[in-house]
Amino acid sequence: MSRVLVVNELASRIAALDHGRPIRVAVDGVDAAGKTMLADELVAPLEQLGCVVTRISADSFLNPPEIRYRLGRDSAEGFYRDSFDHGAIVAAVMSTTDAGAVVLIDGIFLLRPGLRDLWYFSIFVRASFAVTVGRAELRDTPRLGSVDAVRDRYARRYVPGQLLYFAEAQPERHASVIVDNDDVERPLIVPVSSGRGVRDHD
Repeated sequence: MSRVLVVNELASRIAALDHGRPIRVAVDGVDAAGKTMLADELVAPLEQLGCVVTRISADSFLNPPEIRYRLGRDSAEGFYRDSFDHGAIVAAVMSTTDAGAVVLIDGIFLLRPGLRDLWYFSIFVRASFAVTVGRAELRDTPRLGSVDAVRDRYARRYVPGQLLYFAEAQPERHASVIVDNDDVERPLIVPVSSGRGVRDHD
């Protein structure tokens, strides 16, 4: 399935949801899975389908370094538990109250307990660590100084932190849709149980 068809299919599913209240949509996945790219691509087709889209990124709500690294810069548990100001994420998502609006947020750990009940619809972008670490090497080497530094950071902090997330939160079990994004040109929508992860508003 081509990328354009996948994006349009996801946009159609979101736009078809009850618009009596804002539709809160999360795009989750591991680092470098392609969450931000997919969320950005959803905006135009959603708008073409008549939705007013508010676009948010969880990366705008990082905790300050003294909180993020309180367990150490290499701590996997610290990465999972302390990276984000969850209260600020909730406040930002809930600030849009217009009926018919789509609040679309991308980020890691969005299907963790305490956040996952926010989402009316959620997409988990699946990609193997072999693929995502390779993407990270291209993306993060200028910032971290070398490929070895990137590999070390992912081996010590990021991948173990994501594995902790998988074990504790089981995000794929709670997603409305899983998108396999190992091949960015030809992503796949993975079948899940009917209705999984789609919830009524409070």
